[in-house]
Amino acid sequence: MLETLSFILPELSLTLTLCTLLLVGLKFKNKFLLYSLVKMGVLATFIFLVWGGGGYLNSVSIFSNSLSIDPLSRFFKILILFPTLFCSWFALNSYELHEKSHIEALLLILGSTLGMFFLVSSSDLLMIYLSLETVSIFSYVLAGIRKKHALSNEASVKYMIFGTFVSGGMLYGLSLLYGMTGSLNLLDIATQLKDYNTHDFSLLFISLLIFGGFAYKISAVPFHMWTPDVYEGAPTPITTFFSTAPKVAGFAVLIRFFYVVFSTQMTEGGVTIWATTDLHWPEIVALLSAITMTVGNFAALSQTNVKRLLAYSTIAHSGYILMGFVVLGVEGLEAVLFYTLVYIFMKLGAFFVTQCVGNKFKNEELSSFKEIGWKSPLLGISMTLFLFALIGLPPTSGFIGKFYLFNAALHKGLLWLVIVAIFNSVVSLYYYAKILKALYLEKSEKEFSFTLNFFDSYVLVFLSVAVMLLGIYVEPFIHWVKASVYFIVG
Repeated sequence: MLETLSFILPELSLTLTLCTLLLVGLKFKNKFLLYSLVKMGVLATFIFLVWGGGGYLNSVSIFSNSLSIDPLSRFFKILILFPTLFCSWFALNSYELHEKSHIEALLLILGSTLGMFFLVSSSDLLMIYLSLETVSIFSYVLAGIRKKHALSNEASVKYMIFGTFVSGGMLYGLSLLYGMTGSLNLLDIATQLKDYNTHDFSLLFISLLIFGGFAYKISAVPFHMWTPDVYEGAPTPITTFFSTAPKVAGFAVLIRFFYVVFSTQMTEGGVTIWATTDLHWPEIVALLSAITMTVGNFAALSQTNVKRLLAYSTIAHSGYILMGFVVLGVEGLEAVLFYTLVYIFMKLGAFFVTQCVGNKFKNEELSSFKEIGWKSPLLGISMTLFLFALIGLPPTSGFIGKFYLFNAALHKGLLWLVIVAIFNSVVSLYYYAKILKALYLEKSEKEFSFTLNFFDSYVLVFLSVAVMLLGIYVEPFIHWVKASVYFIVG
């Protein structure tokens, strides 16, 4: 038992941090003390992820094979820690959250993070569903954390109703899969399905029901409708968290489930690939990828609220990442992992600038961004870098990330999908340029000054450097990504 517990030290660390924060928060309301507890908990969790349980490259199945602790799960857990750390700071400095809500926001963020940690390691149908519901329940409460705010209440209700509907469909698909194979374990299910008639429509129907549950978390069409309303209604720090951490966890469980259950691993010419026999879900998901990026980008064109604009941008980027997912090869997996890494910093940066402007003008409308580039050069330059990265312009990390995705799709023969993605990247240039136009070319109707405090300036510089570093000094991060797909290659 002690040896088994050593593999879930990161989860135990988060649990201890959550309990400590709850007890301390009842007595002390100092936000620096609360954030210090979060920082120490995140740091301890990171250390356990890298050095605990036999080392980063160690792979093991625990708790009757319901959890897989391997390099892939550790990679995604480390990525999830970044939004947890930064969004906790954002929450403590947002005009939308009063002092009494600080402790609630931190506890809910940590609780959701704990659920995501279990989700990315889940290798059992029951564990996948329980973890997904844990994340969802915390998310519903986070969206409505401003109890007396109409938009926040609306966001929470819409999120819950849509999530409940999709969750029911997914649970039905999981129950059918269990009834068909007689097992909850993903590897056992995959073994049983090898002898199953894949021409049967029922298997494709089951895969689509289950995909819907995961697509809801990553905001893929047609399960994206909740995204703009929830992102606009929730406080900006919570929106930032929704836009990053759950997306990472969603892609993690999507990869683990579909690459194990509905694919067959083989090696050709020394390269690991996956085949799906007669179950053509990659073609369907490739089509959804094209539709998702197109809907996200074209819907963003008419937005005047920056939070809604970035919400549609999130939908579009889910479409881009799905390109690598449908490649069914190591190259596609590496592209997905690297892009999720750079996506985290691009989105954290863009939303943090939005929060800084919101704190000043008490709204996130595009008109509030006028002259910000001149009044606060650091804010303007940082936002420019983040937007360039989201577009995919060199030498930012977004360019390298899209290059790997497009290259993997081309090698798979998905030229049509790459053309659609390039077209959508050009379309995205227009609505991102609207923000840049407001920052530098439009004059504000009123005089104002804009000063950032030291900690906000530090966060902006860190995120800006990260976005540029991942585009210039790529090699160490690519090695990390290659090591993290070992579980499915070895």
